[in-house]
Amino acid sequence: MKDKVKKIFGKIILFYEKRPIALSLIVSSLIIFVMGIFVLIEEVWHSGLRIDDIYGFFWGFILFTLFIVLPPVLTLMNLISLFIKNPSEKALRSDKKIELLIIFLGTVYSFLYLLTEFSNIVLEDWQQQLYNSQLHTPIHTGTMPTICAIVIIALLGYFLLRYKSLEKISPLLAVLGIAAMYLGAVGCILWIVQLWGSDFNILVLCILPANFIVIILKTIKDVIKEWRKIHQPDLEMESNLPIKENHFPQSPLLSRFYSWLMNSANWPLVGLLFTIPLLGVIILIMMLFGQQPDSVIKAWTETADWNFSQRIAPQNIMYDQHYLCTVAAGGHKKIVKPLRLGIRHGNEVIVNRQLCIANAFEQILEEKTPRLHALIRGVYDKYGYPIAKHIKSPYTADLIYFLMKPAEWFFLAVIYLCDCKPENRIAVQYMKGEHKIIKH
Repeated sequence: MKDKVKKIFGKIILFYEKRPIALSLIVSSLIIFVMGIFVLIEEVWHSGLRIDDIYGFFWGFILFTLFIVLPPVLTLMNLISLFIKNPSEKALRSDKKIELLIIFLGTVYSFLYLLTEFSNIVLEDWQQQLYNSQLHTPIHTGTMPTICAIVIIALLGYFLLRYKSLEKISPLLAVLGIAAMYLGAVGCILWIVQLWGSDFNILVLCILPANFIVIILKTIKDVIKEWRKIHQPDLEMESNLPIKENHFPQSPLLSRFYSWLMNSANWPLVGLLFTIPLLGVIILIMMLFGQQPDSVIKAWTETADWNFSQRIAPQNIMYDQHYLCTVAAGGHKKIVKPLRLGIRHGNEVIVNRQLCIANAFEQILEEKTPRLHALIRGVYDKYGYPIAKHIKSPYTADLIYFLMKPAEWFFLAVIYLCDCKPENRIAVQYMKGEHKIIKH
């Protein structure tokens, strides 16, 4: 039994060394395939199988494989390779391919995720008032150039050490590459801590930084071993030479520093020492482009909603997908004319006169003709909420405001015909405890 298991693992390793990306896709597909079988059996058991279901399962299989299962599989492969002590040359080449795939897909997926509504993160600083469950940016937008510069320097350090032959790299340049990657690792750690404790849909954005930290650790480990393998004979020969026959006979201190630097086992510590000077150089250069010296700190603290945040943002305005609430909150102020804040579902919403008139009209409908009100309410719930989801621009909100004007005049006429104090009824809409509030 043990021999069979060893043979299976041996074949998997050989396949990984030849086609690592194909292996990741196969493993992801198998996982989804097994899960899909159970879902398919349950679907057939309850409602049968139609052609549309087959198409749905096909596209679901592809999307789940690429976006749901593949990232954890790549993360697991990346983590496993970190603990392999003596990988072969083929395995190292496969590791590089997986690392590139992780960096590329992680970047693309993260941007796509931020552009969708899943994360609720918008590219707005803490001063901006947001809506519903939206969150401010975790990094202050004014410091983005400094953060981007650090990310680029970290990636340059990674590509230098991972893809440049160590025979053509000086030990000092290798140490600077490690220092650059350290800066990237610190940035990744700060990003993870900034987001930690949030909802799961936010923590998804920590997958790429966590993987990059593992990639940095692997790169440093492999570079140290590779340098030692290439330069070990030279180190042994130089260690046997007397100081006067060494490279720096006039400077014993410099000679010892040279020997210390040539020993790759010291590189993690030396790289750590070079991190602060390298960061200082980056800050000085970015100051020439208008960045502040403390941008590295303000990037995380000049925010709201996150762990390092030192600012308190204005309270979010709720318009919970009722399209007249959306118009009042999202349109241009000169057009939709917001009046005040009101209370709706226990949350503050922006109220304008059009919204108050519509709500007052519904009150009268409910009081005078309950059946007609229930019918109109059902139609509104069916079509009103989907319309609200498409109001994402102030100009769209303005257009809806103008289109609703004839209805607003009709509502106002009905209110004046049916109520002896029409303006009082309109004025108390969405006021806490003042009047019965109809829930749109």
